[in-house]
Amino acid sequence: MAASTVGLVEEEAPALRPPPDVPARIRGEHEQLRHDLVHLVRDAEHAESGEPLAVERLRTRALDVLSRLRVHMRSEENALAPLLAAGDPWSALRRARLRTDHERQRAELAQLAVVVTAPVLVATELTPRLRRFVDELLADMAREEVDLLHVGLGDGEVPFDADDDGSGEVG
Repeated sequence: MAASTVGLVEEEAPALRPPPDVPARIRGEHEQLRHDLVHLVRDAEHAESGEPLAVERLRTRALDVLSRLRVHMRSEENALAPLLAAGDPWSALRRARLRTDHERQRAELAQLAVVVTAPVLVATELTPRLRRFVDELLADMAREEVDLLHVGLGDGEVPFDADDDGSGEVG
């Protein structure tokens, strides 16, 4: 039997508000990831010697860090969506930027995972790609902390380059 809606006034749902600890949690995750990414690059540099134990340590750490990055991105998107929608006049641009950055990063993670899980891991080929990816990721995290975790700016203020599509290309 269907419930009756006679007499009920349909109200607009209140805006979802994230817990106040969301920015702090994401910053904390970024700090841990920064630490892990720096160690991952060090492991890659050490594995360039070809020492079997160093190569396996690199493979193990890389698989762990790549997996945690995927989880972090999903968690970050879920946590920031309501935060960015809560009265932020630039929320559509911010969400698009986050989505674009994460799509690019997921594609690179997939490519790195192929290299890392190959039967023969060639650290001398992986290390430059890993360094480049880590440098870009660290810059993206810093930008996210400014652009996305500092919501609540006055109308009209744009704390990021609205014309920057996040591709890393200039002009």
